[in-house]
Amino acid sequence: FSQPLNLSPETRKFTRGLSKPGTAAELRQSVSEVVRTSVLVVRSLVTLLSGKHTS
Repeated sequence: FSQPLNLSPETRKFTRGLSKPGTAAELRQSVSEVVRTSVLVVRSLVTLLSGKHTS
């Protein structure tokens, strides 16, 4: 029942690159840092906006 995925060349290249030692771990670390930074920015904006509405 399973059909082979028709992946773009870019997707295949990216997926193949993940098999190199340390690449997947580096990617996870990078994504983790981006998410952490985004959360801090959003939290700061919410705090800033909520402070303006209460005064």
